[in-house]
Amino acid sequence: MSNSAIAAGYTDYILSPELILDEIFSYIDEKSARNAIKGRPSEQSLPEVLDLIEKHCGYDFHNYKTATILRRITLRMDILGKKNFEEYLQLLLSAPDECKILGKEFLIGVISKVITKYVV
Repeated sequence: MSNSAIAAGYTDYILSPELILDEIFSYIDEKSARNAIKGRPSEQSLPEVLDLIEKHCGYDFHNYKTATILRRITLRMDILGKKNFEEYLQLLLSAPDECKILGKEFLIGVISKVITKYVV
């Protein structure tokens, strides 16, 4: 694992080599459970989330594809182990740093598509 990734906080786990295999199998076993999250975000909940992101990051994502934004929110909920969107929304309301992280998640997918479009 790159020390810069660890220092930046972009790692979910820092494991010794002998523990990595167990974690991979655990991830596979839990995948179906993660895909069945109840309380996923809906289109109606997006304005509040996007307003928070704009307030804390300065980025306006209101015109981005809804499906992409919902996928990024759901992925972030998975990473944090949040099974209910209301619980995640409370985290966003109380933790500006989480808003910034989510905003960066929105940017990553868009930027990579733009770069691919113009580089290829």
